[in-house]
Amino acid sequence: MRYVIKSDPRLQIESPYELIAAPEVVYFTGEITEETGGFFRRDLEVAEHNAIAAGQEILPVCIDSAGGCLYSLMGMIDAMEACSIKLATVVESKAMSAGAVLITCGDSEYRYMGPNATVMLHSASGGMQGTTEEVENNAKELRRLEQITNEIMSKNCGHKKNFFATESKKHGPEWFIPAKEAKKLGIISHIGIPILETTITFEHKLKLK
Repeated sequence: MRYVIKSDPRLQIESPYELIAAPEVVYFTGEITEETGGFFRRDLEVAEHNAIAAGQEILPVCIDSAGGCLYSLMGMIDAMEACSIKLATVVESKAMSAGAVLITCGDSEYRYMGPNATVMLHSASGGMQGTTEEVENNAKELRRLEQITNEIMSKNCGHKKNFFATESKKHGPEWFIPAKEAKKLGIISHIGIPILETTITFEHKLKLK
């Protein structure tokens, strides 16, 4: 993220950065796990509270992740959907697998991706051990989760529910998507890293005695 602070020229301010707190931004970097998913939900809740108190109307969520646990992803998605203010998602470097689904959970008008960043989709995978019945049940559950995430992503991008499941099969085991293609697919709405702008205004109040 980049920040810009503008102040009224009538104000004699040497450093406007000293007058205000930095805008609220949530960063998620690394693998999606039970632990990092919990940190994300907590950070999101705190940032939402602070943003509302400060009058910040949009809360950016910056993502740089190669994916991870689908159960943890579901918890993160639920937390984002529960937010009472608009969320802007920003892909910095990469949003892959579960991370790719996460990026589409931002407001449809506020999804950004760096021009050199990458989105990647692939079939869900997991290490399965145990009896034949246990492996079969785990595989069934994995397919269920994969179907849910594909439907969430398709819906968020304005497509029919089977769109990404069908398209992914056409691109092999891993589908790497650059920024321009991601925009065409509706995964993002803007190419580039957004700027958070804060304006300090001058108010002159006249009091009559």
